[in-house]
Amino acid sequence: MQGNVRDNTTHCPWLTGILPRTHPCAFAALLTEAHAAGVTSVAVTSGWRPSLGSIAHRAGLGLDITYLEGGGESVFLNRASLTNGSAAKNGNVSAREKVLWREHQEARAALLEGEQRIRIARSRASGNEEQSALELANADARINSLRNQEDLARRAWNAERNLHEPGLIRTLRDLLGRNGSVKQLFDPWYMDADTTDKIAAVPNEQRRSNPNERLHNNHLHITVREPKIL
Repeated sequence: MQGNVRDNTTHCPWLTGILPRTHPCAFAALLTEAHAAGVTSVAVTSGWRPSLGSIAHRAGLGLDITYLEGGGESVFLNRASLTNGSAAKNGNVSAREKVLWREHQEARAALLEGEQRIRIARSRASGNEEQSALELANADARINSLRNQEDLARRAWNAERNLHEPGLIRTLRDLLGRNGSVKQLFDPWYMDADTTDKIAAVPNEQRRSNPNERLHNNHLHITVREPKIL
């Protein structure tokens, strides 16, 4: 039971119980790149955790950060208000972004539905070839229109989100992404499941269908690379 895990580890001391079980490369990467980014204060809220949460934390390979300070910026890494109307507002999510995010989600849903419809139409295309060709041509035109709408909505949301992203977290993320000890970076703005592949980090949309995005709407998570474990 997870409740038992929490009850049995509430007494676990940070210095002797948590730090020694957290991979030293996690702190080394954070401190090295935080210094390079001009960060003077950082709040680490989680390292090693026994039998609770992701394998990264249970294996001692993860760190969670909720606050950064430096260069005149104070940054709370929280964007829960994007999808939660009762969450505290902190300047990371503008009123306009909420509107644009909703429009993008609606455009994305419409595109997915349209793609499903055309797959069904193609599978049913038979009999009157001329009529089937016309129906598929109309469906293709509709899909292209939906794709354009989704693309425009995504670009508008991306621009507004990036406009209000604090420079401190952007700089720190870029530096951590180039650190050889770092494997994954998840935060309220962007998600990168593998910092060494050629796939760019994707925006954190906080979709209900993606629990990992929702989980990381209020902190930066760092997973360090340890091939023997993860």
